[in-house]
Amino acid sequence: MVAESKLAGTRDRILDAAASCVLAYGVDRVTLAEIARRVRLRVAPELHFIADRTLDASERLENLLRDTEPETPEEQGDEGES
Repeated sequence: MVAESKLAGTRDRILDAAASCVLAYGVDRVTLAEIARRVRLRVAPELHFIADRTLDASERLENLLRDTEPETPEEQGDEGES
C-alpha cells in the first residue's frame, strides 16, 4: 500500500513538472532531463542483459566438425575386415 501511494505521488509530481515545462518552453523544447530535474529524480541507467551464446555455438561447431571428419586409414581398414 505504501509503495503504491509513493508511486502515485511520484507520478503526480512528474505530470505536474511536465505540464510546467510545456508551459515554460513549449511542447517542442521540453526534455525529459528538464522534467527529471524539476522533480529531483535520480536517473538510473537502463540495463539490458544479452546472453553470450559464443560457447554454445563453438561447441556445436566442434561437434559438427568432429562428425564430418574423414576416417583415418586404420579406421577404413577395420571396416573392411569384418
